[in-house]
Amino acid sequence: MSAGAFVLDSENGAKFHAVFVGRSDLDLNSQLHLYVGVYKRFKYVYCSSAKAAFERECGLFHDFDPYDNAIHPLRQAGSAGLVPAANYSVERRSIIDTTSRSAQRYP
Repeated sequence: MSAGAFVLDSENGAKFHAVFVGRSDLDLNSQLHLYVGVYKRFKYVYCSSAKAAFERECGLFHDFDPYDNAIHPLRQAGSAGLVPAANYSVERRSIIDTTSRSAQRYP
């Protein structure tokens, strides 16, 4: 089991459109399975910790502004502090592309 963040697309077009971002603090695989049949495609990245998954999810949220996310990602219960400042354009390059035959880094 691993923490991670992901983006989801509801279309099958040539271009991937991130319409939802999310994360799992414990089991990315199980979290992604919740969206089977709801969204068509996904991209993901494993993270070293729940905190790293939250930070990545925040970056993706700010980078893509997905319309299926009604609010900013929530932090873990019991954690405090501000959302980390980041260069969010870097987030796009570090997520794994599952739309092609082999997983590749998202350009």
